[in-house]
Amino acid sequence: MAGAFGGAIATRAGTARAQARSTTLRFIPQADLSSLDPIVTTSYAVRNYGYLVFDTLYAADAGFRARPQMVEGHDVSADGLTWTMRLREGLRFHDGSPVRAVDCVA
Repeated sequence: MAGAFGGAIATRAGTARAQARSTTLRFIPQADLSSLDPIVTTSYAVRNYGYLVFDTLYAADAGFRARPQMVEGHDVSADGLTWTMRLREGLRFHDGSPVRAVDCVA
């Protein structure tokens, strides 16, 4: 009996190694993605995708308080109408190009 299980375990381990070398990524989303832009939709599936792919200027912590993510801080004008946000140094896109302020304007 132990030999039968040992063979099954060895076979599964070999399969796992073969899958690890694959260059194809397959995934099944929880729903059809109607858009890849979380700004233009109210779909939870797109929003969840967006949180996994995109960084945001601020993110909510465990207590749902806004915390800086891409910014190091901000200044607010005396009348409260103008917010100036300072991006953190060293932000880069996946291709290595720098993130600029113009890239962060919706």
